[in-house]
Amino acid sequence: MAKFDTETPEGIRDFSIDRFNLLAGEKYDRGQVEHGGLLKKTVTIEKLEEEILDLWHYVQAKRLQDEELHRENAWLKNQIVTLKNEIFDYEAGRK
Repeated sequence: MAKFDTETPEGIRDFSIDRFNLLAGEKYDRGQVEHGGLLKKTVTIEKLEEEILDLWHYVQAKRLQDEELHRENAWLKNQIVTLKNEIFDYEAGRK
């Protein structure tokens, strides 16, 4: 995968498009093997709703994962501050 400057709107766009192009064809082909048929003839609103519901659950699971990581990071930052203070106190001869 190419390198992109993801600190710019254009770089984020190009990264996103490049990643899509990298993954989309293989994903489509796997779906064809699994489901078969010509998509424009087999797609239904019900199937689309099912895919959207799956996506919703993925987003919520990712939200929970991110919240857990945020809590762990906050705890680790607090531990670092505590240890820095203990080292400072030790080096200052207060312990």
